[in-house]
Amino acid sequence: MIFLPFWVTCYHTLIMAQTILVVEDNEELQLAYRITLEAENFTVLQAKNGNQGLEQAGAKRPDAILLDLNMPEMDGLTMLEELRKQPWGNMPVIILTSSDDINDVNAGLESKAQAYFVKDEVSLQQVVKTLKKLLQASS
Repeated sequence: MIFLPFWVTCYHTLIMAQTILVVEDNEELQLAYRITLEAENFTVLQAKNGNQGLEQAGAKRPDAILLDLNMPEMDGLTMLEELRKQPWGNMPVIILTSSDDINDVNAGLESKAQAYFVKDEVSLQQVVKTLKKLLQASS
């Protein structure tokens, strides 16, 4: 059995990657998010709808969630509302959707999403920058 000094254990804990749950039904976008986030040293979990996203969030407790709104089975707003009812559901959430409808924007922000982006109007680099700021603020 190998015993490591205390400082090595602490250092490992400090540098562990933060986990991001991507809830997105479009497989091409899921892949793009995964590649971009992993390049920034995040661990990435994926779900294709709100039901899977809520299940993953409860089981894995990610540090933040990137959430699409328009998905089959359970949409993103319903997932976010259910997430916020949970005692563990206070992680930062960024909504990434194709909808720029003001009602969707308001509903997302009223459900306590920390940011709302229209997919066609934001770069992945801007999403990562916002994500890092939110994670830093929440730690």
